[in-house]
Amino acid sequence: MAIGGLWDDWWILIAAAVPLLYVLGLLGVPLFILLTFRTTSNPVLVPVEDDVTLPEIVSDYFAEITARMSQIDFETSATLFLPQQVDNITAIVRLFDNERERDTAMATSIYSTIGGNWQIQTQYLEFNTDYEDSTEVDTGNSGRVGAFPLPPHQTVTMAPSLDDPSELYEAHRSICKLVAGQTTKQWRLHSHFHGDAAAELADGIGRELERARQVGYLRYCSEADDKPPENDGVKQRGGEMKATLKGAYLMTWNETWPFKQIITRSHLRRSRQRLEQAGVQLK
Repeated sequence: MAIGGLWDDWWILIAAAVPLLYVLGLLGVPLFILLTFRTTSNPVLVPVEDDVTLPEIVSDYFAEITARMSQIDFETSATLFLPQQVDNITAIVRLFDNERERDTAMATSIYSTIGGNWQIQTQYLEFNTDYEDSTEVDTGNSGRVGAFPLPPHQTVTMAPSLDDPSELYEAHRSICKLVAGQTTKQWRLHSHFHGDAAAELADGIGRELERARQVGYLRYCSEADDKPPENDGVKQRGGEMKATLKGAYLMTWNETWPFKQIITRSHLRRSRQRLEQAGVQLK
């Protein structure tokens, strides 16, 4: 009886400890992010010179996606390593453009090394169209929600069931008609960057971080850098950035159960509604 009673006491302690540890994690992990998170508004994107230097699982993905993108008139404009934010996690993107339609696309492969073996964390494709009234339309097959809130002029649609590039592109074009109508497209790749896809991507990352700063998620490490970008964000911004207290908590909670699941389902539901309004038939 004594042993049984002791086990009962242990289960009570464990049952009480689990929610306590969860709450401590919700409160403590953001403080770690606050102290350690660093990024730069002027990212350095290193080009991939040859696919043979990549892990086979990554080069095979890019080979397949490139062949399928060529069927819908998209040409490769650059392949780049993104800045490494987490140890042992590597992100590579391949950029595409369709000059006739003034649309761009990006295939992303994120992988890690576990036990000496390469393992894919996620791979996805997204299409993007910019308009002269600042409207931005992005349609991708990733199931992950971004870390920062979206600005009013940006429409992001998640369609993880559309793994075929041609189907995803048709969905993107339908959403563009729904959102932008007859608004004139802006070909930023050439009007702002003279065909330099790496410069356009670096500027896009910088503009996203600047918007995150404006809504209180990030701030510059140096007060001297805390100034608005010039020329619509094309010229150089400030330097290193870190999370604010607000940003550290919201970014962490957005990746924590159950908030992550609730937010993701909400985005997927709105995306499905938008796709249906645009006349897209989902699987």
